[in-house]
Amino acid sequence: MPSKINVLFVVAIFAALLFAGVLVYSHNDKYVELIVTIFATFVAAWAGGWAAFNAERKTREEAERNARISAANKALFAIATMFNVFDNLRRFYIDHEGARQSEDRAFLMDSPQPGMMQPLHFDYDSLNYLLDQDGELCSMALVELRVLDWHHQALLNTVELRATAHDDLRKAALSRSPPRLTRHELQADFKAEYAKLAALTDQFILQVDEGITSTQKMANQFQIALQSIFPGQSFLKIRFAQQSSQ
Repeated sequence: MPSKINVLFVVAIFAALLFAGVLVYSHNDKYVELIVTIFATFVAAWAGGWAAFNAERKTREEAERNARISAANKALFAIATMFNVFDNLRRFYIDHEGARQSEDRAFLMDSPQPGMMQPLHFDYDSLNYLLDQDGELCSMALVELRVLDWHHQALLNTVELRATAHDDLRKAALSRSPPRLTRHELQADFKAEYAKLAALTDQFILQVDEGITSTQKMANQFQIALQSIFPGQSFLKIRFAQQSSQ
């Protein structure tokens, strides 16, 4: 649809020509002076309309550019939030008090309770402009962003399943009199339940370790892609925490 400025510009030109015709017809003895005046008026109107059109176009382009930059910064913020989730799980659960290295880690390692972790989302509609760029750099960055999103969702499912499995096994062990809580006792009395918890624990550790690496890689890849579209533009910088030795 034509913009309001374009419509008004056409109407103004039409009105000016109509007015000019009336003047020439009613003052045909001064038609030369009138034509010169009309021509000058037409040029001035055209220049003013063109300037208004350019101003509107620049305003629209600037608004679109700002919206795209804002969407990119929101995506970077979501990546940073994901990294903090992975890193906190590693520090406060997986590596807490040496749980990672323990032979009893399946039962000893704590984890967030069901419902504690909330999903994070990327606004892909606002980032679809990455698909319009030449080459594969930007489109692959968007693909990798979706992979990271899937990885985070998979981690949430693992955390929920592990917390439930851990709680079920603990309740079963405590129901015995006396309670049987050593690894060997749990494996002997609740073989299937313990095997399930152990598998989910290994999966939990792997997903967290991979998530830390993936978010760092994704942040760098996304910054490179954005700089190819907006050279010199400053975007949100993510400060990754220094990991402790494993």
